[in-house]
Amino acid sequence: MRSAFKKLRMKFLLINLCLTLFLIGGIQLAIYNVVDLNIANINRQRLNEMGQMEMQMRIEHEESDRRLEWSVEVEGEGGRFSFDSSGRIEDGLLITSDIVLIYDRVFTIRMEANEVIITSTLGYSDLFYDLAFEMASESEGSFELAGRYWMYQRLYNRDSLVQITFLDTTDSRELLNTLLHTFLMVSPLSLGVAFIISYFFASRSIKPVAAMWESQRRFVTDASHELKTPLSIIMANHDVMAGNLDETVESQKQWLSHIKVGTDRMAKLVNQMLLLAKTEDFSGATTITTFSLTEVIQDLTHDFETMAHKQKITLMQSSYEKLTVTTQKETLCQIIETLLENAVKHTPEGGSIQIEAKREGSYVQVVIENSIGIKKDHLPYLFDRFYRVDESRNSETGGFGLGLSIAKRATDQLKGDLKVESNGESWTRFTVKFKG
Repeated sequence: MRSAFKKLRMKFLLINLCLTLFLIGGIQLAIYNVVDLNIANINRQRLNEMGQMEMQMRIEHEESDRRLEWSVEVEGEGGRFSFDSSGRIEDGLLITSDIVLIYDRVFTIRMEANEVIITSTLGYSDLFYDLAFEMASESEGSFELAGRYWMYQRLYNRDSLVQITFLDTTDSRELLNTLLHTFLMVSPLSLGVAFIISYFFASRSIKPVAAMWESQRRFVTDASHELKTPLSIIMANHDVMAGNLDETVESQKQWLSHIKVGTDRMAKLVNQMLLLAKTEDFSGATTITTFSLTEVIQDLTHDFETMAHKQKITLMQSSYEKLTVTTQKETLCQIIETLLENAVKHTPEGGSIQIEAKREGSYVQVVIENSIGIKKDHLPYLFDRFYRVDESRNSETGGFGLGLSIAKRATDQLKGDLKVESNGESWTRFTVKFKG
């Protein structure tokens, strides 16, 4: 069965990793596309502005009848730019009477009277510009040339090609490549972290299932073991009676008595198992009432006085202050009755049992303490089903080990808490705390 839980954990792990991979990949793809789109828009805007700048400067130059002195102002991406014919740099641009050199790596190919004019200071050969002109066949686009990436835009005037502006976008491509490489390096690390986290949570998710399965397996095993004894008694005595069919009923009375003991024990065990199943089912309807807890404790104490007296046990109630609570009366009575029965059953002759109820704010505490200790090794398991502190006490003399388990589940129904304390020698204290 452990292998089945391991397989289940691996399934959870694979599902978590696949979801994590899908999520990380989706986020990285979205970031990459957004950055790519923004960079493309920025480059397109810059390319358009640069082309418009030069076109406007040429128009201003032509309108000045090619005088030796001229000046223009253009609104660009970086603000307002001033140009004149002196050839000096202003605001990041170098202007001459024929050439505009912009701070970006850009060049233009201009068409004037069937003449191709190249405006560039990049130092490429004529073959480079011829190839660029041939590759810029669409209205706008991009291509790779001379180991660099270029974006271009064609400007028209009355359906006639006037100018092609080229912008070097290699740095933008390198930025995108760097982002992609970063994602590729981060992804394995992210998956590694996701694997560790997923493994941790997958293990935690499986633990309650495994614990529940183990609890059910142990319950079936223990219940089968407990049922085996009374069944053996019934079968053995039946076989004896079957071998003496000629005997009278009166002569078989001894075997019938043994069968009755076996059936009573089976009935008690079955009833306790049904009660335990009922306390573990929280889906049923509950009845909340207001009642006197003091009177309930007094009535239950009187019920156990005879049993306690036979064992010379002193049974006393510490506080007689009237205490009224609002909760599930039947469930609370079942808890107190179970704890009192357990205390009377395990308190040695001449010992004492003390029960006390008190209110602490909105909570109520019921404390039952008897004069026998329980070793600390046993305390964590006292509320487990079929658990007995003294294995020498069988189900005939010491019960089936279901009482405290029933009390614990019933306390859970009240959304309360049941805990046990002991000094290991002279006293053991059970405390029920609930809101009432």
